[in-house]
Amino acid sequence: MSTETILVTGAGGHLGRLVVEELLALRDQATKLVAGTRNVGELARLEARGVEVRRVDFDDAASLDAAFAGVSRLLLVSTNVFGPPRQRQHTMAIDAAKRARVEHVTYTSMPNPDAGSLVPFAPDHRSTEEALERSGLAYTALRNAWYTDNLLQSLPGVLAFGKWFGSAGNGRVANVTRADCARVAARVLTANDVPEKRYDVTGGEALTTQQIADIASAIFETTIDVVDLSDDAYTKLLGERGLPPPVVGLIVGSDANTRIGKFDVISDTVERWTGRTPESLRSFLVANAASIRAAATAMRLRASSG
Repeated sequence: MSTETILVTGAGGHLGRLVVEELLALRDQATKLVAGTRNVGELARLEARGVEVRRVDFDDAASLDAAFAGVSRLLLVSTNVFGPPRQRQHTMAIDAAKRARVEHVTYTSMPNPDAGSLVPFAPDHRSTEEALERSGLAYTALRNAWYTDNLLQSLPGVLAFGKWFGSAGNGRVANVTRADCARVAARVLTANDVPEKRYDVTGGEALTTQQIADIASAIFETTIDVVDLSDDAYTKLLGERGLPPPVVGLIVGSDANTRIGKFDVISDTVERWTGRTPESLRSFLVANAASIRAAATAMRLRASSG
């Protein structure tokens, strides 16, 4: 694909940065790559590699108009606020893309963001997909499953104390790595034709919390006791641990959504678009075992000294 300009928003974040790296590996020399971020100084290294950096502020329509000027393909990475503020930001971005006559918008959504979802931010993704449909723009929604990478934050605490609290029951989720999501996004952005408007982007296996705990137990040579709670009991526990109510709602809502089967989705999207099977949860944990162990050890030491 020649004489194209591809813009990735959120290029300073985990996913956006990975997508830019994939695009650098894939790009035709005639394709111009643009990285969008609120703080342009953070992406100086990308500029040194031939990537143009533009300021993208989702609360500033003028910055969006300037950033999207001349853009052919846009990756709209969902912003990191929730509720009406995020819905407003996304709508502003879509309106700016329409004014700039962007040829195709790719958006990072979530699995099953329908009205039956119990995830508090599902309405944000649902409303954005609806706004894209109304806009008349050509678009693709990549409904990324829960990131395997999130276990880097949650698993050390589980290992440190030997218990995995939750309320997901026997619900399953097909976790997918950010790296696999980035590979798919980069290939959609550079494709001559994207046949479908929505793709579920998932790992290759849907696992229960107990199955994930069993895999982790084998890798880290320990025993993890999965404690399945009611939503009310889990809410109370997380509140007692000092987590703010919005975070508690997100965690409990996600587990409840898993329990009712809303995340039990497996697709061939990763292999279809990248030619490689998605990285398994086991492989990801083995690759990151050293850092997970170190974090678990640090948590145990803090607990014993406190």
